Amino acid sequence: MVPKSSEVDVPVELRERRGVSTRRDFVAALSTVVAGGVASSAAGSLKVVLAAEQTLRDIAAQKGLIYGCATTQDRLVADPAFERLVVDQCGLLVPENALNWNYVEPSPGRFDFHMGEWLANFAKDRHMKFGGGTIVWHQGLPAWFSSLAPADARQVMLQHVTQTVSHFRGRAFSWVVVNEALAFRGAGAELKDTPLLRLVGPDYIDVAFHAASAADPGALLIYNDNHLEYDIPEDEYRRKNLLKLLRRISNAKVPVGALGIQSHLRTGGLPFDGAKLKDFLSQVSDLGYKIIVSELDVSEKGPETEVADRDRAIANEISRYLNVVLQEKAVIGVVTWGLSSRYTWLANYAPRSDGQPVRPLPYDSDLRPTQAWQAMAAAFDRASQR
Repeated sequence: MVPKSSEVDVPVELRERRGVSTRRDFVAALSTVVAGGVASSAAGSLKVVLAAEQTLRDIAAQKGLIYGCATTQDRLVADPAFERLVVDQCGLLVPENALNWNYVEPSPGRFDFHMGEWLANFAKDRHMKFGGGTIVWHQGLPAWFSSLAPADARQVMLQHVTQTVSHFRGRAFSWVVVNEALAFRGAGAELKDTPLLRLVGPDYIDVAFHAASAADPGALLIYNDNHLEYDIPEDEYRRKNLLKLLRRISNAKVPVGALGIQSHLRTGGLPFDGAKLKDFLSQVSDLGYKIIVSELDVSEKGPETEVADRDRAIANEISRYLNVVLQEKAVIGVVTWGLSSRYTWLANYAPRSDGQPVRPLPYDSDLRPTQAWQAMAAAFDRASQR
């Protein structure tokens, strides 16, 4: 549980900053931390005070942005301190996998929404927005889908999307309708070769979005994809390919409302060109789409081994990214894939070679704010007003 400010042992040199009751006080104190203007031990205590006085949800909301996280029912039920942290910090709750196709329709025509239903009710009861998804994703397909005849697959997908979105009609702020459809560089195709492409056909994205829009016209419908952030050939190829896809579906009046950029960042100095990224986001906006940073976290690929140095590298990566992305007014929200390193997929997917626990998120495994929290709070505060 995040300590209340009255429980924090604040160093003498920071006591005058302890009462960050106004926005000016908060920003001044935060800027001091981010700029490294206080001793490290003092900064550590100050960031806890700041995190107790302000929340990422509220700092983002002051600029018209939504901040949220993805998590699971079992964590919220089993860990009351973590549950309180999620409720305190987040304005949007997103399931990690609870609404993936293989969980929702484990056998043909048999739907099971209990995990998604629990999360939707949790969000409603705590005055949070609920973001549904992911509905159509090749890695979330049930095994039985691949055995369908092509003549049947389209109708089955149509029924799945319709049934899923209709079940939550009027309760979901947004839906990730289609996830990770773009092919990688060298594939020689626009879309990945998946059972969806082979069985439903190259217009499966269009079909899925039309079905979702008919099932809930009020929800924000998102196309979501990855590897779009860095100034490397793969990401450049995917940005161009994605713009081509978005132009096509815009011309075809496919009801996509927003682009989700996953934003799985990496330390280690990958080339980053803010001007190129800003231009890409501007072109997406010009097509009429909103943009959401949909799965933000940071993998550690740099040489740092000390926790303070690692945290600084992670915070710097978040800062250089969000400070560019949040200049674009079409960006309406930021979602981290998790909230605390107590629960993160990167512990298994991208562990450190030295065995140290990963620290990719705004809170560490003890539920205390990290330098990533500072970086996100400062980026939200610097963002232009929506």
